[in-house]
Amino acid sequence: MKHSQPPRRDFLRYMGTLALSAPAVAAANDQDKVTFPPIYDKSEKPEQTEPPADPWNERVGVAIVGLGRISVNEMLPAFAQSKHAKPVALVTGDRAKGLKIAHQYNIPEANVLDYRDFEKLAQIPDVQAVYIALPNGMHAEYTTRAARAGKHVLCEKPMANSVAECQQMIDACKKAARS
Repeated sequence: MKHSQPPRRDFLRYMGTLALSAPAVAAANDQDKVTFPPIYDKSEKPEQTEPPADPWNERVGVAIVGLGRISVNEMLPAFAQSKHAKPVALVTGDRAKGLKIAHQYNIPEANVLDYRDFEKLAQIPDVQAVYIALPNGMHAEYTTRAARAGKHVLCEKPMANSVAECQQMIDACKKAARS
């Protein structure tokens, strides 16, 4: 890198700030905005674009495996807002953290499991799927264990560390008739 060039991170920060400020600049020029008249008559019923939410007891119950940053900051809040899925169990190595998060999302304490108790997910009927948010090297093991427990699997990317592990995961899900 030449000394006259700004560091890449500075450039990316600048571009991110510029991109975020663009809508504000556009909004400031509303008088120059191009608009079109409505294409539908006011008497027409608007299209329903989003399906209604499933009743709570009909939503897909998901066990979250691993309570790191992706699970806590991204996936759990997303599941909480989902219209078709709900978090119903947690698997973690830190029970205190698991109980605290379970309380936040109304997950029963009995559904907070340790990794050693992972197979107990098979005995929790509310769990229909397992979301695996563990380090990449653990994806194959826990996908295979989830399939053996009779659960569908959603795994963070990358799927696994090798083609052989990916095939092991696919074979385990096929054998259990799970996806």
